[in-house]
Amino acid sequence: MHKNLNKVLLLCVALLMVFFTACGAEKDLEIFIASDIHYLDKDLYDGGEAFQKYTENSNGRNFLYIDEVVEAFSYEIENKKPDVLIISGDLTNNGEKNSHLKLAEKLKKLEGSSGAKVFVIPGNHDIDNPWARGFEGSKQILTDNI
Repeated sequence: MHKNLNKVLLLCVALLMVFFTACGAEKDLEIFIASDIHYLDKDLYDGGEAFQKYTENSNGRNFLYIDEVVEAFSYEIENKKPDVLIISGDLTNNGEKNSHLKLAEKLKKLEGSSGAKVFVIPGNHDIDNPWARGFEGSKQILTDNI
């Protein structure tokens, strides 16, 4: 899967370079790349027992501060103003529809405030993932996925 993702990412970068060259760009193309955000919308958890247990075993993903991390990242993009921002998957924790929609809102806003063209490449967690979950109290609740 990662080999295919790398090929897609390389193809996107190559196409962007051709596009900007064909448009007569006379400056260097500045591209920022981020990967594996694993965004989880805060509306999908209440901080209860199920969520706490899940985060203890989440391989270093820090869901409690993901909005702050994305905000700090956005601040950097707004200040450095790259031409292109590519975010490769995993975009969301497990393909939760709410997480996709909330992250898309944030990226659309970032595109407007920074002037960067934003491109996303979904990862294996992002599409048709049966593990899309919300957390209420001591229970994991199935939620809509993409």
